[in-house]
Amino acid sequence: MAASYKKLFKMLIDREMKSKDLAAKAGISPATLAKMKKDGATISSDVLVKICTALGCTLDDIVEIVPEIDIPGHSQAAVASYPEFLACDPENPHEVWKWQGVSTDVINVSNPKAVQFAKDVIDELIELFPFGYIHLGGDECPVAKWKQNEACKAQLAEIGSQNFRDLQINFYRQLSDHIKQKPAEKQRKLIFWNEILYGNTTMLPNDITVMAWVGADRAAVEAAKRGLNTILSPQIPYYINRRQSNDYGEPTGAGGGGDDVYSTYNYIPVPTNISADVAKYYIGVQATF
Repeated sequence: MAASYKKLFKMLIDREMKSKDLAAKAGISPATLAKMKKDGATISSDVLVKICTALGCTLDDIVEIVPEIDIPGHSQAAVASYPEFLACDPENPHEVWKWQGVSTDVINVSNPKAVQFAKDVIDELIELFPFGYIHLGGDECPVAKWKQNEACKAQLAEIGSQNFRDLQINFYRQLSDHIKQKPAEKQRKLIFWNEILYGNTTMLPNDITVMAWVGADRAAVEAAKRGLNTILSPQIPYYINRRQSNDYGEPTGAGGGGDDVYSTYNYIPVPTNISADVAKYYIGVQATF
């Protein structure tokens, strides 16, 4: 979920209200409003509510929902449901997991029917979520079964690569091309987890966004150096469902007990030692469950 400042300032124009008048009515400084308009600024939800109230709108008018459908990994249930065209080994049994983890049962990206399945899912998402972005996941996608599948190996040779991770990138390329063929109002930009950087991202359009979670600081820099927008969501300390301490009474959960409010608050997303040319690709942060 994200607040669209673009929509907010369009409302400002539509209502023929001057920025200084809005700032006065909302009780914020003109400088804060100017920064929001120029490059975005982190503001509290109560200030955002004040701005919306001053504009005569609600948060619902400016909040956008970004759906995430994780493919081709984390697709165990889909593969179990349609093994005849999603599985790399349809002759073997496939089941829906009742536990969490990383499954090797990933989608067979070399099967045209699997690609069409993914396109159909995206078409549904576009109709359900009329906003600017769709998140296609991309994390924790083992390539073991692709390495054993003859069609996958043939496709890898066809795209001129020896890196099996490029099969995943090629899969996304086909989905991106599918979206690009749609009318303007159906266009969507794509977001991926930072494992996408393990492949040749030059096969994809440069308007994708990389969400950095594992090895986040290093991954964000790598994404930015490739000219890709990046959002910081480091597993530590922005996964806010992790244990905050080892004290008696702390709810059980993931983590070693050090993911507390202090660590989250004091984390610096944009390193001070990177150039402005790299820093401009850092577009935000996300708290994750």
